[in-house]
Amino acid sequence: MAKTKLRKKKPSQLSVAALAPTMTFAEAAMKAVTFTCSNPSSILGITAAHVSVPIIGSRTVNLPFGTFSLFWRIQGSGPFTVTVNGAQISAPIAGTGTDAGVRVIQV
Repeated sequence: MAKTKLRKKKPSQLSVAALAPTMTFAEAAMKAVTFTCSNPSSILGITAAHVSVPIIGSRTVNLPFGTFSLFWRIQGSGPFTVTVNGAQISAPIAGTGTDAGVRVIQV
């Protein structure tokens, strides 16, 4: 059986469509939302719209426009308050020590 030699395409031969990622309009409609925890010794974890991030102090996260469940968990000691800029949450996030909960976030 004869061997067939495959040729690799040079980068100049690739089409722009093959290099560009496909993106829907909903994925393009994102907004920067900043989460800030008042207690710098606490670690805040949030999950909303399939985005999960840890936060120490403050962090900006790109979230799609819409209304989603916001799952949060904080580990640490002492009182804390979480402020959200760029979106609205259904109730304040505050407490003492390790805690967790669910809110509704509207971006």
